[in-house]
Amino acid sequence: MSLAPPATSTKASDPHPRLVAAMAIAVGVVVANLYYAQPLEDTLTRSLHTSIGAIGLVIALLQIGYAIGMAMLVPLGDLLERRRLIMVLLTFAVAGLVTMAVAPTVAVLGAAAVVVGLACAAIQIIVPFAAHLTTVERQGRVISTVMGGLLFGILVARTLAGLLGEVAGWRAVFGVGAVITGAVGVMLWRELPTVAPVVRMRYPRLLASVVTIVREEPALRLRMVYGAMVFASFSAFWSSAGFLLARQPYGWSDAAIGLFALVGAAGVLAARSVGKLADRGLAGVVTGSMLAVMTMSYLFMAWGGSNLAALIVGVVLMDLGCQAVQISNQSNLYRLRPDARSRINTAYMTAYFLGGSLGSLLSASFVYPQFGWTGVCVIGAGFPAVALIAWAVEALRHRPGRRRQPGPANRPTPLR
Repeated sequence: MSLAPPATSTKASDPHPRLVAAMAIAVGVVVANLYYAQPLEDTLTRSLHTSIGAIGLVIALLQIGYAIGMAMLVPLGDLLERRRLIMVLLTFAVAGLVTMAVAPTVAVLGAAAVVVGLACAAIQIIVPFAAHLTTVERQGRVISTVMGGLLFGILVARTLAGLLGEVAGWRAVFGVGAVITGAVGVMLWRELPTVAPVVRMRYPRLLASVVTIVREEPALRLRMVYGAMVFASFSAFWSSAGFLLARQPYGWSDAAIGLFALVGAAGVLAARSVGKLADRGLAGVVTGSMLAVMTMSYLFMAWGGSNLAALIVGVVLMDLGCQAVQISNQSNLYRLRPDARSRINTAYMTAYFLGGSLGSLLSASFVYPQFGWTGVCVIGAGFPAVALIAWAVEALRHRPGRRRQPGPANRPTPLR
């Protein structure tokens, strides 16, 4: 069958459900590449004859590469034709995964991890692309569908990696990831429309404009704090969960650890309603309540160091809170400046994954080796607690009856 590009489109409208589904599948498959290593931590440590800290660093490098890719590459989504840019990035992702599959040392594995992280920034071109193709009235629901695919991909990645690693070894996990990512590239080439970019500026000015947008949009700055803190908490848990479950009192295999990740799917499904609430103007209420839920989930996590039922409850609550805050954040942010969605997404998601990198690095490389599971739970609860304080301060500033001064967020100026 022909892979000729579809007709060029320039008008935002509600995309066909098949296109939304394709985007949700794509972000789930691509983001999975960042998480295949997590349930294999103990196996990688033994196979490559290295330390827990070194493998923890590899996991952090995936997210650090992703954050750099978002800062340097995602803004190009406003400047270049997005469909073609996505294809280029997915090609590099496949090459990086193949290198990880054949890596003879932890150093090669880490270098390839950076490439994979950089290339997986394609995800954050797809998400604002979905918003661009959708009318304002339905953006919350479309974004929640696409972001549901993303978080579901994170969870299923761990399950697939654990099961496949148990049967065929850890190298097969990254090899299969390369094949699936390539298949998604073909699917997107067939399904995505070609949309002409609306921004005309040089690349250095494009990057500088991201800083300008952050400076002018207080709502963006606040949501960057929320996003960074919730993903730092999410990553702190999952970066060390493999070590916890591989050792006593659990002593699970890679397959069992991978299957455990599916318990978070309940949180993903519950968060699907958040998009509708955001469309009704309740994003602020959702954010505050879900930050509180994430903070409290670590009480169950701490008990879960020796109690499986408590650990499951904690994971469901934590995943629910993380996904709900993320959907609420993005539903709000994509309405700020329609002509600058990729750059707004760059600023937000760079902060989001820098937070995730910090959570992973602290948890797997420092806190867990030194302070064990209790230390992980302390920092895991601390991150959303900081965001909750920021939310409460902002809510008090804008409580009913308090006079608000108009700011740049209320007067968006297109940066063309």
